[in-house]
Amino acid sequence: VEHTLAGQDGAVLAVAYRGHGQQLASGAQDGTVRLWALGRGQVVHTLAGHDGAVLAVAYRGDGQQLASGAQDGTVRLWAVANGQVEHTLAGHDGTVWAVAYRGDGQQLASGAQDGTVRLWAVGRGQVVRVLQGSTGAVKALAWSPDGQRLVSTSTDGTMRLWDTASGRCLVTLYQFADGGWLALTPQGRYTGNALGTRHVTLAHGWALYPAAMFPMFDDPEAVRAALALSPARRRRQRQP
Repeated sequence: VEHTLAGQDGAVLAVAYRGHGQQLASGAQDGTVRLWALGRGQVVHTLAGHDGAVLAVAYRGDGQQLASGAQDGTVRLWAVANGQVEHTLAGHDGTVWAVAYRGDGQQLASGAQDGTVRLWAVGRGQVVRVLQGSTGAVKALAWSPDGQRLVSTSTDGTMRLWDTASGRCLVTLYQFADGGWLALTPQGRYTGNALGTRHVTLAHGWALYPAAMFPMFDDPEAVRAALALSPARRRRQRQP
């Protein structure tokens, strides 16, 4: 053990390294975020303001800003240099479980108990788009390298791939307890393994029918097209 970092009151619930690895942020049950100088094992700043446990922390790519999400339903953006809050982002109904910066640092995604993902303009501190569709809490987020897509995971048992420019869900991925998996587009096209497709039923009027009766909807090509790279990235990959 190189250092034991102590001082927060209650459980430590989230940690994140600053890009160069010389600083660490920790969020805790007491509603604070502490910034630690790892070389010395000492606190640089204590960031106070949340009214509830801090469940998520993330540094912006340049290391100059930190986002924290908390049980009070807010996201706070902090200046790392002086520990001052720059924006308080409100709008979620319930605990914020996940925060993630886009690669260029100009947008932040937050996921919460209310099942929504919010995209925020970091410079203005305003919401850009609300991504809706999950029926459970959103617990994790990840941006694609080009910043055009976002993956969210939820306690409803799904992962969703979003087009961030339009706010559309491109594909919903299901993982079932029996080992089955399924990928479903908003147009009703799907693909999956044998165990996964057994979970699919199609409605016609008041009646439900097994998916095997309508093989035209089992369409791996449609799912692959929805998952395909953006046109700009495809062009870059074709270039020598």
